[in-house]
Amino acid sequence: LLSSARPDYRPGARDCGTAEATELCTWIRHSREALLDLVSSLSAMAAPFYQTLIANPEIMGGLLSFWEFLENRHLRLILRMLLLPLLRHCTAEHQDQVLGPVLPQIF
Repeated sequence: LLSSARPDYRPGARDCGTAEATELCTWIRHSREALLDLVSSLSAMAAPFYQTLIANPEIMGGLLSFWEFLENRHLRLILRMLLLPLLRHCTAEHQDQVLGPVLPQIF
């Protein structure tokens, strides 16, 4: 937000109030991106990955249960790094069970 209001803004050690809070925010951001990247890579494994999601439907249901509270930048990241690879790699036989709980929440 600050970067759009002030073009000369550069991230600093106290962006989140304190240096410790800023470090924690940075760690959370990196962890989120690494997790989404891992799920994206796993989606290319096809059957074993999708069978795990089918056996544990709470994974996909819980993952996307807070759409209405996410900022647009997080939604774009999830759509690009999670849902697009799932849609590309999910076989027809698994689509209903894997994507069925997720897609109504989005649309």
